[in-house]
Amino acid sequence: MLRAYREWIARAGWRRFAWLAVTPFYWVLAFTPLDLDPARYGSNRVSRLPDGVLHFEPPSLLLGNPPPGLAAAVDAGAPVRLDLEARSLRAQQQGPARIFSISKGFYHRNLTLGQAGNDLVVRARRSGSDANGKPALVVPGVFAEPAWRWIQIESSGQGIRIQVDGDVRHERRGAPLGGWDPAYAIAVGDEVAGGRGWHGELRRLHLSIGGDRYDLLAADFLERPEGLSYLWRRVRGLSREQHRWGSTWEEAANILVFVPLGWLVAAGAGRRPLLRAVVVCLLVSLGMELGQILLASRHPSLVDLGLNGAGGLAGALLVACSSRRGVRAPRVS
Repeated sequence: MLRAYREWIARAGWRRFAWLAVTPFYWVLAFTPLDLDPARYGSNRVSRLPDGVLHFEPPSLLLGNPPPGLAAAVDAGAPVRLDLEARSLRAQQQGPARIFSISKGFYHRNLTLGQAGNDLVVRARRSGSDANGKPALVVPGVFAEPAWRWIQIESSGQGIRIQVDGDVRHERRGAPLGGWDPAYAIAVGDEVAGGRGWHGELRRLHLSIGGDRYDLLAADFLERPEGLSYLWRRVRGLSREQHRWGSTWEEAANILVFVPLGWLVAAGAGRRPLLRAVVVCLLVSLGMELGQILLASRHPSLVDLGLNGAGGLAGALLVACSSRRGVRAPRVS
């Protein structure tokens, strides 16, 4: 059987299959930096210690709904404050690892407080930000030591202020929170879609809206799912999560990176070069997206699939245009 396959390849000509030599590049691109996190089902490891402290060790997650009127209060410029005491149990965490989030998934959020490296990272939807709360507000070195940190994030119609242990560490004037979606859920210890688990402890988490204060760690406020199916969460995120339009360079990169592959397929194809180029690029892209769902906690998107296919079509059109102008397309050997 192997001999017959080699003979078939020889008759067809190596140039028709030159694109196979470059496809490993796309898999390397899909998983760089390499941080394998296979989708799995596991028990929720969040636990309450005897002193009332909540201990988070991935996978661990608390879920719930924001207090009523939060989004409306933010849009009206009413004072809003998130007040928490947190201790990181790992000096270097990536993602950023989610301590607290009000979000829909990886691309859309109202507010996220997390840890990237040993820095405190705040993504907040506000004047001047995108739907993902970027550019982020960063306070360096907050979690460099495994000590308790008292963190306050305050917003009003005047702007945003971040305090750590009573000291103002970041202040942004004239960029108040706004445009919040009331349907977004609260997640503590991870992203609502999973894959961004934080390793640490919380002993206070209060949200104040005007004169009302809510204890988010109270037993009846947030739910603790018994089991966490990250495979299902990733698949559900692929269908529900919309692409974050506006990151023009990322959209352009998704198209441009597949132009060479489309060019190679079309240059070696005999009949229907456009169709073959698009089909091959879609299959390679689909393999990348599925691999990201199963093996790594990336941000797969159906829109990326379409952009990659468009890149393959563009590469094939370059070959077609060269042929129509009387320029012989280079043979791929």
